[in-house]
Amino acid sequence: MDMMMAMIYLCCLLLFLLLTFRLIAYLFRWFEISNRPDYQPPPVEVSPHFSGVLAADKLREALLESGSTLVMVSLLLAAWLRRQWRRVRGWPRTLAPDGQTELIVLVPGYLMNEGCMWVLRWRLRRDGFKVVVFEPGGKMLPIDEQADLLGEFIQRTAGSSSRSLTLVGHSMGGLVCRWYAGSGHCDPQRLKRLITIGTPHRGTMLWSLGIGPAARDMRPGSPFLARLSSCRNLQNTCQCFSIASDFDELIIPNEHAVFPGAEHHTVHLVGHFRLVLSARVYALVYQCLKKS
Repeated sequence: MDMMMAMIYLCCLLLFLLLTFRLIAYLFRWFEISNRPDYQPPPVEVSPHFSGVLAADKLREALLESGSTLVMVSLLLAAWLRRQWRRVRGWPRTLAPDGQTELIVLVPGYLMNEGCMWVLRWRLRRDGFKVVVFEPGGKMLPIDEQADLLGEFIQRTAGSSSRSLTLVGHSMGGLVCRWYAGSGHCDPQRLKRLITIGTPHRGTMLWSLGIGPAARDMRPGSPFLARLSSCRNLQNTCQCFSIASDFDELIIPNEHAVFPGAEHHTVHLVGHFRLVLSARVYALVYQCLKKS
């Protein structure tokens, strides 16, 4: 009984922390929006007490984001437990199926594991795609070093076969993909597509809340982002797409999620973590994959 109560208290504490984090994140987002030079406060007769209008749709989506965060934490925990179980049992990791078909590699974001990509992987496999998920070994390593690990992972899973590659990166994972593709790690004849989802291509103002070298790399104007912008033009050798949301609470400002030179898609009222869970976002990913 004591153990059960302890678990209930722990779950309540986790829920409280998640909701608090969500509130703080959206407060940062509102602070950024309300201080833009082009922001026009609503008339006093519309909003006599506040500097903005609390629309019902935005409140609903903010609550949905809290639920999505709980789902994401559950997936991350399940992936960690699965990995420990496989390690204890000595089971090898599953490699990509043999063949010459196109291989899609999913790359998680900052501090994430493969669990955050499970829903996206399930949808892709349901629709007939060959998919593997990259599990970053050092989640706080500099982004260029994580790109090295991505290259080693692709070599292990796909080998030297002539199958084409599509990279799909969420959040910081998109930066890992860009560095891997643009800095000479990847054979340009092999890479067919690069899709980024909620990626801070020009950094985020919330970088200072992170830890480790990877967070420093996401500082707007960082040396890493400067080097990334000087890499070879990927649009000349592969199809490039970026998908972002106007409701992303972790990429501030949201315009920094636009991949320069890529075909860009914006979704309305979808938060950062829900981007890889959203059916609307998946429809865009599927659309990008079907482009010849």
